[in-house]
Parts: sequence; structure tokens; C-alpha cells
Amino acid sequence: FPYTTLFRSLTIIDVVRNKKIKEYFFLIPRNVRIAMFYLLGSILVGFSFATLFLKISPYFNMLLEFGSFLFSVSIFLLVLIYAKKDNTYIKKYYYALLIPIIYSVCIIFPQIADHLNMIQYGVKFVGFTTNVNIISKILIIPILFFLTSSLFEDKNKWLKTIYAISASFLVALLFWTASRGAILSTFIGIAIIYALISLNNFNWKKLIYNALIIIAIFFVGFNINTS
Repeated sequence: FPYTTLFRSLTIIDVVRNKKIKEYFFLIPRNVRIAMFYLLGSILVGFSFATLFLKISPYFNMLLEFGSFLFSVSIFLLVLIYAKKDNTYIKKYYYALLIPIIYSVCIIFPQIADHLNMIQYGVKFVGFTTNVNIISKILIIPILFFLTSSLFEDKNKWLKTIYAISASFLVALLFWTASRGAILSTFIGIAIIYALISLNNFNWKKLIYNALIIIAIFFVGFNINTS
């Protein structure tokens, strides 16, 4: 890990020092550039709203988290650039984001989470982190992936069921963290996904069917968490 971090840091320094920012920028696929623009824009809008309207004072840990986020984004972009012509490697990199599914075992066997000190204050699930906000952010990506996969998978019913069950377990974990911000972000993300699916080849039957799947996943996840 220290060597890969050093390599990526030196790459960033090389890009800035030799003025290759524009060259690297256009190596990134256009759709990824647009997604990053909206992502960073939404973060800045949320930060501005919190500080100007909700009067939430910025604190040092907030800046550290934003810095770690930017560092993670830079690593993502560098991997994407260097693996641009290797689609297999890119897929493996994306699938690595789904590793948090292993936390699902804690829903089935809560005593494991308790034994490994994954529960903060005896109530909130934190996984192998020290903060509910960290673990909740880690869970959002696999939740959206498995939920979206359960909506798009039509050929294999067993695979569709596995996706839905996986999404339900992860939703249960998210409710267990009790992170209101992450739960709200997940709802917004799913609403956007649902809207995009609805606009693409609009069909009332499919619209209602997908809505029922989403409701069922959250219903099962919520009940698993409260049981």
C-alpha cells in the first residue's frame, strides 16, 4: 500500500510539474468527466447550503474528509487513464468497490459484529472503521449497484433474486449505521436511477414492477435491521 500511494502521489506531482493537466484531462472519457463535474458540483452546493443556510460551521475533520475524497478521486482517474485500453482491468477495478458486501454476514450473524467491535456505543454499525459516516459512504455504491442490477436483470431469475437479497442486506446495514445523510443520499440516488429507467423506453407495467422491487428491497432491509 505505501508503494502504490507513493507511485500515485509522484504521478500527480509529475502531471502538475510538467503541465500535463490538459493532456491527462482529455484522456478521461467524456461521460466520466461529466459525472465528476456533477459530483464535485453537488458537493460544493451541499457544503455551501450547510454553511450559509444551515449555519453549520466547518471543522478540521470536514476538510480532512474532503481531502481524502479528492485523493480517492485522483486515484480513480489515474487508474482509469492507465487502464484505458484494458476493459477487463477496469471492470475488476469497479467490482472492487463491491467488496463491502462481505459485511452482510454481520446481518445474518450480529454476534460477529459484536465480537469484532464493529458496533459503536453498542448501537451503531461501523464495520472496520471508526465512524458511521465512513462505513455508510462505503455501503452506498454496492447498494446502488445491486439494486440497479436487480432492476435490469431479466434473463436469469435466480441472479435477479441474489441481487435483490444482496441489496436488502446492504440496506439493512445502512439503516444499522443510522447515518441520516447516507440514507438520504441513497434515496436520492435510487430516485435518480428510477427516473432514468422510467424515461428510457417508458412502460407503465415495467414502471410499477420496478417500483415494487425497490419498495420490497427497502421493506425487507428495514425489517431485517429492526428484527
